[in-house]
Amino acid sequence: MSAGSGHQPTWQPHLIWMDLQLPLLNGLEATQLIKAQDNPPVIIAITAQALEADEVKALKAGCDNYLRKPYQAAQVFDKMAQHLDITYRYDVSHPSRPSTQPTPLTREQLTPMPHSWIQLLHDAAIKLDEDMLEQLAKEIPHDQPTLKSSLKYLMTTYRYDVIMETALAVLRE
Repeated sequence: MSAGSGHQPTWQPHLIWMDLQLPLLNGLEATQLIKAQDNPPVIIAITAQALEADEVKALKAGCDNYLRKPYQAAQVFDKMAQHLDITYRYDVSHPSRPSTQPTPLTREQLTPMPHSWIQLLHDAAIKLDEDMLEQLAKEIPHDQPTLKSSLKYLMTTYRYDVIMETALAVLRE
């Protein structure tokens, strides 16, 4: 269908996750173009930037909400439920089984590690560098399985913020 045909597409998304760091057109400009159309969808900005000014810019450009990386799946689903008036039903496969909670990452676990390793861990968490985090996890000595399992759990649940904050706490000591 050509752009000049005057026909509206028969399908339009209800929600768009807009990365503010697009390669050709920045996300704010793309948002403004989309919001200028008839019946625009909900647009939620996502970004690795943590500046409040960026959130204000996104909302002024027409974004309906804002989500910073790293984010958790629950945050994504909460935002969709909030803007699309939907609810979720979760199937519990084995409600009688006790869930094993992973050991949280603590400063005490990190303290035996070299300062340079903790600095690299902190930097990798800030950059969301999964490859570097994997490499650092491989460097954890075998006599520290709790540190390794805590770190692996945080990586698989995308809790880079916890990794970063815990490493920073040790670095500041």
